[in-house]
Amino acid sequence: MSTNAWKGFKKATSDIKESILMTDEKRKNIQQFDGYWQKQQKFFQSTNKILNKFVELIDGEVRYLKEHWECSGMGQQETNIIGESLTLMMNIFLTTSKNLKCIEEITFKPIFKQINDVKNHLTDENEEIVIQKYYQLEKMIAWNNPLTYNNYIHQFVMMFDAGSVYFNENEAMNILISNAQELKQQYVIQNNQPSALYCNKTIESILVAEQRTKNQLPIAVESIYNYLYDKGFTVPGIFREITTGNKHQIDELYLRMAITSFEDLQPDLVAAVFKRFLRDLPTHVIDKQQTNSLINNYNSNGIHGIKSVITSLPVEHLTLFKYIMKLSYKISAYEDINLMNSKNIAVCLTPSLLTFDDTDTILLTKGINVLSEIITHFNDIFPNDVDNLVYRKSRVLKRTTKIMRSTDADVLGILQKKTNRKRLPPKTKPLPQPNQTHQPKSLPQPPSPTPLKQESQKIKGVELKQNSITTDISKQKTVITQQTTKQPVNTYNRTYKYQQNLH
Repeated sequence: MSTNAWKGFKKATSDIKESILMTDEKRKNIQQFDGYWQKQQKFFQSTNKILNKFVELIDGEVRYLKEHWECSGMGQQETNIIGESLTLMMNIFLTTSKNLKCIEEITFKPIFKQINDVKNHLTDENEEIVIQKYYQLEKMIAWNNPLTYNNYIHQFVMMFDAGSVYFNENEAMNILISNAQELKQQYVIQNNQPSALYCNKTIESILVAEQRTKNQLPIAVESIYNYLYDKGFTVPGIFREITTGNKHQIDELYLRMAITSFEDLQPDLVAAVFKRFLRDLPTHVIDKQQTNSLINNYNSNGIHGIKSVITSLPVEHLTLFKYIMKLSYKISAYEDINLMNSKNIAVCLTPSLLTFDDTDTILLTKGINVLSEIITHFNDIFPNDVDNLVYRKSRVLKRTTKIMRSTDADVLGILQKKTNRKRLPPKTKPLPQPNQTHQPKSLPQPPSPTPLKQESQKIKGVELKQNSITTDISKQKTVITQQTTKQPVNTYNRTYKYQQNLH
C-alpha cells in the first residue's frame, strides 16, 4: 500500500471514530434534554393540580358560608360580600389553571416532537441529517426555556393584579373591614382588665418589676415606640391632635398599658396615651432642677451645654429621653407630610418631659425652644443613635426649605458659590478667552472701576447689592450677563438658565 493510500485510510478511520464519538455524545445529550423537559412538564402539571385543589377548597367554603351565615357573627349581607370575594378568588385560580394548561400544550408538544425526531435519526447513516436535527433542537431549546418561565410567571402576575384591582375598588368590602377594625378597637378598650402596673410608677420601678435593665425601655413603652416609629411618623398632627378617640378612651388605655396591644389602635390615639403616661410619671424624665440647668446651660453654651445636662440624667431617664427624641427627629424629618416640625413637637411634649411651675409661662417657653433645638440637632447630641435614612431625609427637607424660602438673588449666589467650589485649577496655563486681551503679569493692573461699575460687578456668592435685587426681571438678567462675562461659558449658561426658570 502506497504512502498516500495509507494516509487516506488513516484519515477515513479517524473520521469514522470521531463520527461515532460525536453520535454517542449527541445521543447522551438527547437523553438529558428529554429528562429535563419531562421534569418541566411535571412542574406545570403539579401547579395545575394545586390550583385546582384551591378551587375546590374555596368553592366548598363559599357553599358552607352561605348555608351557615347565622353562625358567622355577621349579617346575611356581610356574608354575601365575603362570599363574593372568595368566589372571585376561586375564578382567578381557575382561570390561571386553564391558562397554564394551554401554555403546557403549546410549549411541550413541539419540544417533545423535535426530541423524538432527533432520536429517530440517531441511527441514520447520513450524519449530516443527524447533526442538522440536533442543532435545530438546541436552538429551539435556547429560546423556548426563558419564554416558558416568563409565561408561567406572567400568569401569576395577572392573577395578583386582578385580585389587587378588585379589592382596591370593592367599596363594600372596604367598608366591612373598616367597621370590623373599629369594633375590634372598641373591644380592646372595653374588655381588657385594668392594670395599675404603669400608673404613677417610676421608670425604675417598672423596669425592676419587668426584670429589665436601665438601658432598656419598659415593655409597653417599647411597644408604643416601635409602633409610632414605624407607622406614626406620617400621621398629620401626631402628638397634637386626636381624631379617633376621646379622653375616656385615653384614660382606659392608660390604665391597661401593660396588657394592651397597641397595634390594634390608631397612631394618634397611641400617641395621646404615651403623652398621658409621661405626664403622670411621679418624676418627669427631666426634673425641675435639671430643667433649669438645661435652659441655663443652653443660653450660655448652646448645644454643648445641653449635652452636659442630658448625660447627667439617671440612666433609665436618659434611655427614655433618647428614644423619645429619636422618634421626634423622625417625625420632624417628615414635616412635609405630617405638618409637625421640631417646634410643633416641642410644644406638645415639653410639658410632659420637662418640669415647670404651673404659672411659669416664661420658663415653659424657653423650655420649648430648648427641646426644639434638641430635636433639630439630634444627630449631634446622639450621634450613635442616628437612623441614616431619616438623617438623609432631614437633610433633603432642610435644603428644599432653604431654597423655597430664599430670594432669587440668594439662590443665584448659592449656585455661583457651588460652581466656583467645583471648578478645578487647570494643569497648564489657560489660553486667553475669545475677545479678551492677554496681559502679562509685568504690565500694570487696570485702574479700579468707578463705584457704579464696581457695584454692578459684585456678584460673588451671596454678595448681591440691594439695587440689583430690587430691579425688574429684564434689568436683573442684563446685570447678571455683564457680571458673568469672565466666568466660564458653562457656568454662565447654568446660572442664566436657572434665573430664567425662577422667573
